Amino acid sequence: MKRGKTEKETLDLNGWGVGDILEGYEGYGPDRIKITSVGEELFLCRWRNRKGEGWERESGNTTLICREWVRVYSSNAASDLSPAKLGQPSTKARQAGD
Repeated sequence: MKRGKTEKETLDLNGWGVGDILEGYEGYGPDRIKITSVGEELFLCRWRNRKGEGWERESGNTTLICREWVRVYSSNAASDLSPAKLGQPSTKARQAGD
């Protein structure tokens, strides 16, 4: 994961944008966020409910510095992501968290 001076720069450096779903570990299991909007320096996202039952309310306080994030879904991808697939942590993210 590449890190920028701002959250927006970090998103840009990694090729992440609106609609992308990122996964990261901080020692308590995988966390997922869905990027909903990008500003000049910050971004908005929705956090995945840890029970896997949906997305929580939108947050503007999220930072990308506490975890190594990986993209697990791209809004530009043509793949089918069922709710069952979205509930499974990615191998790449698990390895980054080890």
